[in-house]
Amino acid sequence: MVKSNVAFHASNRLLRALVLRQVRRGWAVVAGASRPLADDAEDLTADLKALAKQLKLHGRQPATLCLGRQQAILRGVLLPSTDPAELAQMARFEADRHIPFNAERHCVGYHIMSSKGVEGSEVLLAAVDGPIVDRGLAGLQNAGFVPDGITITSPALINSLCYQQKDDFKQQTQAIISLGLDAIDLVFLHEGRMLYARSVAMDLRGALTSWISGQAEGGGAVDLSRLAMAAHMIDCLKLDENPDQVEILRWIERLGQELQRTYDFARREMKCPP
Repeated sequence: MVKSNVAFHASNRLLRALVLRQVRRGWAVVAGASRPLADDAEDLTADLKALAKQLKLHGRQPATLCLGRQQAILRGVLLPSTDPAELAQMARFEADRHIPFNAERHCVGYHIMSSKGVEGSEVLLAAVDGPIVDRGLAGLQNAGFVPDGITITSPALINSLCYQQKDDFKQQTQAIISLGLDAIDLVFLHEGRMLYARSVAMDLRGALTSWISGQAEGGGAVDLSRLAMAAHMIDCLKLDENPDQVEILRWIERLGQELQRTYDFARREMKCPP
């Protein structure tokens, strides 16, 4: 029997779904869909059922919940043990030190990045406020799905890229930017290992709306390909200087600033190689 799984990602405004199917060489995406969410949507059940119907999902389908990076606290730490039982206790204790409020109601998970023997284990910690997790899990269960796991957008992005193009991430430091209409994820990794990830609220939706509206009113064609990234910095100099493009120029300029700020922090605090 062919194994399949479905993954859901709920942002502030959109619910997305991807259907994955196991193939000979791993997993393949076979279908996807999305639908807008109300700003005050506390119950995801109806929206999840609608996506399930659209994707023709039946029965108690295993499902993975993907939460936004801005909803989680991520920290890479070195814990002085390699014993699984001890690591579970240490992970909770260490995570509590980084949670600014309501630590007792946060859900904590961890992943062992590498074992260093007598030195201990390099561990990636993740903590999410309990109500956020409960909202997603309750929606999945009420919609007839079987929760199979929870992940965060930044690690999910890295896992996907490393799975597909692992040879491209060997022996070098790279920055990966995941662009969203409301927020972006900035991730630095070295040799395929995530060193630092950060989410920044940036209103690309508003900037694009302003730019596209200006082009449409002037009779010009909307050409999103002009948003090009150079090898090291954002190349937006070919945009014409007119009021309609001020917002998109400011957005791209800020993106470059946030990328530099994140890189400087990763170099200083996370020992990120150049």
